[in-house]
Amino acid sequence: MHPKRRQDPDLLNYPHTRTDPSLRPRFCLHRSNGELYFVNHADETLDWVVNGSAGALANDGGGAAVVVTDELQCRYDCVGPGEGVLIDTFDDELDCNLYIALSVTIASPSLGVISFDCVRKGGPVSLVLLWQDGFVSPQVRMTRQTPNEDASWMQ
Repeated sequence: MHPKRRQDPDLLNYPHTRTDPSLRPRFCLHRSNGELYFVNHADETLDWVVNGSAGALANDGGGAAVVVTDELQCRYDCVGPGEGVLIDTFDDELDCNLYIALSVTIASPSLGVISFDCVRKGGPVSLVLLWQDGFVSPQVRMTRQTPNEDASWMQ
């Protein structure tokens, strides 16, 4: 997968799952034509965005039979407002039986270093990761890196 950036109106479409229509996302995922983008809806430029993913093949009993890992990692520096960066690609037929875990770590000037993790059969779909009011979507686990954790691999 080659690093890819986009800044177009299609990326700014997101699934609104909140009761108040005035609420807006801060960060979201946008999936279209097998490509998954991390989209920065915030009014600030992110220092960097790093991704990673792993998957497991589902067996007939609903569990994972074979673990397939993908050490895919892309780093994007200076991700601006309204910009999307390609973080993964999927084949809807081949990946439909895989449970794919996605991890996206960002460095935000206002929020610090944050990781978003989600798992879904067939891979993540378009969804809001974090809303402007601080609400984290239920399908997502968000963790903040404390200042004393070693983040040298992200530098």
